[in-house]
This record gives sequence, structure tokens and C-alpha cells, in this order.
Amino acid sequence: MVPQVSSYLRAIAHATRLRLVEHLGEGDATARDLACRVGLSDSNVTRHLQALYALGVANRTLRRGRFVYSLADQTALELLDRVAAHFVDG
Repeated sequence: MVPQVSSYLRAIAHATRLRLVEHLGEGDATARDLACRVGLSDSNVTRHLQALYALGVANRTLRRGRFVYSLADQTALELLDRVAAHFVDG
């Protein structure tokens, strides 16, 4: 179980991926939508979304010729919220 947890935490540990998880917590979005929100190139965001997808953090669905991403479940968002609360409360 430790290797799986480690892989999961590595997948979301990058600052850009944390921002993407936060935005996906607000609802489904394309890579282009997310790129505009975080101020990065489409290709950069797509690379990070592929990493999140590969480890099961994000889902993707093909709609009208574009991938639309969503959170696979709320685990990553809940983890982000709990860690953020630690810094606010502590």
C-alpha cells in the first residue's frame, strides 16, 4: 500500500497539479479552460492533466473532439483542503 500512496502523493505534489485539482473541484473543464485559469500553456497543462489521469486522480471524457477533465473522486481535493487548513489553523 505504501508504494500506491507514494505514487498518488507524487502525482498531486506539483504546484501546478495542486492548482488543477483545485480548479477541477469547481467542475469539469478542458485543458484549454484550465490553461486560461492558471496562466500556463495548453501543452503544459495537458502534460500535468495526463499525469493526474494516469494515476487515477482525474477522469477524462471525449466531448465534441476535446477531452473534458474531472476529478476521479474528492480524495485529492479533500487532502488539499486538509493540508491548507493546517497552515491556516497552525
